Amino acid sequence: MNKKSVVVILFIAFLSMTIVNAQEKDVVLSLTLRYDNGKITKEEIKLIEGTPPDRLNQPFDGYSAKVISFRNEELYSFKFLIELTPLTALDPSWFDDEGNQIFFPNETIKPLEKLIFVLNFPYFKNAKSIEIYNPNNKLVLTVDISEFATCNMNNVCDLEESHKVCPEDCPSAEEKIKSSLWQRIINF
Repeated sequence: MNKKSVVVILFIAFLSMTIVNAQEKDVVLSLTLRYDNGKITKEEIKLIEGTPPDRLNQPFDGYSAKVISFRNEELYSFKFLIELTPLTALDPSWFDDEGNQIFFPNETIKPLEKLIFVLNFPYFKNAKSIEIYNPNNKLVLTVDISEFATCNMNNVCDLEESHKVCPEDCPSAEEKIKSSLWQRIINF
């Protein structure tokens, strides 16, 4: 075995251990998005420690986010709003001594045109993508999250998979060895 092969195998083992360790803790996928005059684009996607929001209170209308598996099944979804009304500090002189508002400014607040916001999702070992839909239910963005998956559900025990994290593709440790050898033969 040459040095390059050893380095590749060690890197894959390290990456697998990192993802497995992430699964043993509470982790979420944190997706940073940019809103710019109606267009949504991805800024960043990463795994972070934490607990995903419970999403018990969702708006009736608004944008939708869906986590999609390698088998194109919807694993998780929720609705959300993009708040474009800027938050402004209220002038203390607008209130009386009891805290009641006594002055109401007669100005219109212009909505924001650009905004960066973050959506957090539960981690799924077999998640392939996140889809974002606008309020008219039109797909406006697909974000590939397959790099974080530990089980791509392709019925092959790939190098980064194991029986522990992906019994669907690796029914046993023996199967992992057979699959790994077969892949080497094919790539030879």
